[in-house]
This record gives sequence, C-alpha cells and structure tokens, in this order.
Amino acid sequence: MKQERLIVSGFINMRVESVGGDLQVVGWERMEVQARTDGDVLTLAAEEQTIRAGCPGDLILYLPREANLQIMSVAGDADLRALTGSVQVQSVGGDLQMRNVGAVDAGNVGGDLSVRSCVGGLSARSVGGDASLRDIHGAVMIVAGADLYFR
Repeated sequence: MKQERLIVSGFINMRVESVGGDLQVVGWERMEVQARTDGDVLTLAAEEQTIRAGCPGDLILYLPREANLQIMSVAGDADLRALTGSVQVQSVGGDLQMRNVGAVDAGNVGGDLSVRSCVGGLSARSVGGDASLRDIHGAVMIVAGADLYFR
C-alpha cells in the first residue's frame, strides 16, 4: 500500500489520469489532497493549480470539497462523494455512483449510474446499464442503455 499527500492553497483542479481498478473520491474540509492505493505505484503531482493523480490499481482520494474534478479513465467502479465543484468524467468501465456533488458532465459509463443530490445539472451521454437519479437540481440530459429511475 502506498500513500501520498499534498498541501494546497486556494482553488484547485483535480485531474485523475488513469486508474486501473476502482476509484473513490471524497471531498473534505482540509486544504490538502491525500491519495492512497493498494499497490506500490502511485502518481500525485502538482502543476500550478492542477493536481494530477493515477495508479494501476485501486485509488482513494481525499480533496478539498470545492475542487473541480476531472476523471479521464477508470477501469473499474467509481464512487464520488461530497464534492461541490464541477465533475467531468470521460470514461468509467464499471458503475459510477455519486452523492452530494456539483454539476456533472459524464461521457461513457459502462455499468450503472447512481446519482443522489446533484446541484447544477447532470449530463450523461452514454450509460451502459441502469440509471437512478434523485434530487437533481438543474437540467438533466441522459442516454441510458437499460432502465431509468428518476425522482
């Protein structure tokens, strides 16, 4: 298991390049980014106001709640919680679950999509499985491959 952390100041953009396993991202009140993986390889680097992370295994990230999050590629499932900044997702191979997030723009989700409490709207261009949406405050655009549950 490998763990790293970066102290940050001000507003940041978090970019998750590639995760070979599952991804978990949790927003917190600290002005630091903490990354942990189950393997021995972990990338966590800062370039001005952008922090980049990635690993070949599972990745757990804690970051300031207000940060904008961009996820390029996750091979497994992704679980995102307590993030008030914008969330952009290019590709998640498995299920994508989000709770208490800001505006979401998702590209390809291979499995199911579950969103509870999204402020700022939701766009999901391709969901391979079921989609369950609850408490979305904003416009919704979604293409689901199976059932759509909307509350």
